[in-house]
Amino acid sequence: MSNSPENKKMPLIPFMLLGVLIINSAVLSYKYINFYYFRDILTDINGLACTTDCDAVMLSKFAMIFGIPTPIYGLFAFIVLTVLFIRLYLSDSSNKKVEQNFELLLITCVVFAVVFIYLMYFKLELICKFCMLSHITTFIFAAYYFIYYKTRYIDND
Repeated sequence: MSNSPENKKMPLIPFMLLGVLIINSAVLSYKYINFYYFRDILTDINGLACTTDCDAVMLSKFAMIFGIPTPIYGLFAFIVLTVLFIRLYLSDSSNKKVEQNFELLLITCVVFAVVFIYLMYFKLELICKFCMLSHITTFIFAAYYFIYYKTRYIDND
């Protein structure tokens, strides 16, 4: 990145999108942790009527990977993505290693979003609105980064 003042303006859109991703994943993580570990959502799994798509998705076999609820992976990934984006934004010169790690993680997040949308729609035949918020926001952030931000701020070094 160049040191010119116009390039150091705070890019509000990507930070807002990252904020949405972190907050949404934190809410989903809280919901999943309370349910799976403390049985605190709608009291008991036996009495839990899956009246909404979100609850049905949460009870599916795809809701956990290696015994950890999937939103926790998302929360961790979005926090790391934010830290790497801040490092990219604050660096005075192009930092290829940070840029490569950031782009690899971002592409991984997009791939997982596609996989989870496929699982929800074609395997479970359900749509969780909170999950879709994360997936669509991930797509918007990736498009913003690769189409606008990278070409304007990073590739012009």
